[in-house]
Amino acid sequence: MIDMARDDGIREIGTLVPCDPEGYIVNTTSIDYLTAPWDAPVAQIVGKSRAYFGERLIALYLRGSLAYGTAIEGVSDLDMFAIVEGNLSEKDLNWGSQLNHEITAAFPCLTDTDVDLVPLVKTENRAVRLVLKTQTVFLWGQDLTLSYPKYKVSYWAAQHVYLLGHQIGEALTDLHTNPSPTEVRGTCSWICKRIIRAGFELVMEREQAFTRDLFPSFQVFAKYYPEQRDRMYAILKLAVFPSKDRHHVTEHLKAIGPWLACEADTRFSRFIETPPSQNKDTPVPSQSAAPESQPFKSLKSEDILVHNPQHRLTLRFGAHDGKPILYFQCGSMELGLSPGTLGFLLALQKNPEFQAVSAAHWQEGLDWQGLKPFLETLIHQGFLKLKRCREVH
Repeated sequence: MIDMARDDGIREIGTLVPCDPEGYIVNTTSIDYLTAPWDAPVAQIVGKSRAYFGERLIALYLRGSLAYGTAIEGVSDLDMFAIVEGNLSEKDLNWGSQLNHEITAAFPCLTDTDVDLVPLVKTENRAVRLVLKTQTVFLWGQDLTLSYPKYKVSYWAAQHVYLLGHQIGEALTDLHTNPSPTEVRGTCSWICKRIIRAGFELVMEREQAFTRDLFPSFQVFAKYYPEQRDRMYAILKLAVFPSKDRHHVTEHLKAIGPWLACEADTRFSRFIETPPSQNKDTPVPSQSAAPESQPFKSLKSEDILVHNPQHRLTLRFGAHDGKPILYFQCGSMELGLSPGTLGFLLALQKNPEFQAVSAAHWQEGLDWQGLKPFLETLIHQGFLKLKRCREVH
């Protein structure tokens, strides 16, 4: 555990979970850590959940700093999973929201409470199983994790890096279109936490460790990418202390977003057609299935995605030097972009700020007359890095 205070208010707090000699993630949570004052709010949640759901309640799990024994009064949140039989109704969701507010208000030691209501069917999802198996302590009910396999630190354990470029682009658009301080703070907190954790996922296999905690994620990322340390630290500060200033947030997202999206493509390119299985615990790489989290499904090399005869424009999926590339071909010119970069581009394309400086628009597939100046604008602004540009004969 790390627990130090910095001059800028960032607490060096968090847990870096080790792997065993065979590379499997070690679950270091323990029920023994659940002592005063944390045991009282957890006990209330268990009692209230059992009373409300009755036989529908399958299991309760504790996660986060309380489960790791690293909680700090007045700093830590209470995070739990409630596994529930059947679909969740609006009444269920409202009850869960009210429970979170009641517990937080009743216990000053907590800064927030998040009891995540999870339908039982969702525990078939591999990402959910990984979290339950490696990052939670069982509290009550039927311990589903006893039948789950062990998990290694690898691509399959990543949860935040997919579609990162697209999500950063969406965040930038939200910052432009929803300028209210509350909306800006919410967007800032969400996207910056995701960036920090995605940065860690880029290096976790090399580090052979696992965490969701922000400071350890930043620290390990900076170890492998020292040239990006300052930019990522600025993102860390925004994740911990979300800003209401959309221009300030936008500036920092632009500083690291394009590079991070491209780096994610590079590090994970070998898996572009081999997703983490949503239903199998021991996935076998496939050459025919595209990731569930990727915007392009079931693509094969050289597939044509869009063909626009009016502008002699073709968009096709291919590969270059073993990396996935999306090729824009118009007449004799072809531009190659990585999928993550394209997702970033597509999200930004909706942003009125960029529509104002280019004629980019999408009609009948893709309109090259609008796309070309838009690409040039993004390149000039530093948002877009061309992976390849060549003449096609």
